[in-house]
Amino acid sequence: MMKRSKKNIVKKIMPAIWAALIICLSFLLDNVLIRLINVTQYPLLFNFFYAITLLGESYVFIWIALFLIVALMINRRPIIALISSMATVAILEVALKAIIQRPRPFEVMSINNTVTTNMSSFPSGHAMIFFSIIPIMSKNFPKIKTVLWIVAILVGMSRIYLGVHYFSDVVAGAIFGYAIGWTFMKLGEKYEWKS
Repeated sequence: MMKRSKKNIVKKIMPAIWAALIICLSFLLDNVLIRLINVTQYPLLFNFFYAITLLGESYVFIWIALFLIVALMINRRPIIALISSMATVAILEVALKAIIQRPRPFEVMSINNTVTTNMSSFPSGHAMIFFSIIPIMSKNFPKIKTVLWIVAILVGMSRIYLGVHYFSDVVAGAIFGYAIGWTFMKLGEKYEWKS
């Protein structure tokens, strides 16, 4: 009985251990990737990633959020899990940035500054919000799961390409965001989506 409960505890904490390990390892690639991307700034790629990164700006994302909420409502799906997930991401992002105060890559490295911002770097809020959407929207609309992953990955890549985030900022944002979305998806399954 004791062995079984220990196995259950280990099984439950393993995802958190793996996530922490991945975030820690991602720091090793930060400077290399930023420098590599800085020397491969092609106008076509820059314009593409600049357009993609705008999806995460608050004045654009609010319309995306409203679209997702309306899509859930039209299809008679509950919206509380999605709204709660997005609100949690927003609060956690602001709190972590205020606590950690990591400078942006362009503030400490001689790279092009392409996007202006007054918030600190860690974690990437753009990555957090887009990855938090994946579990809940995939649960309700499984056919668009691949599209959600592609958009989230491209948004994360855009932040690195434009020099406003390190690789580790994006990896951490993606992991935190997905974990928050997954948690609210599970809560939705347990309470909100029961018929």
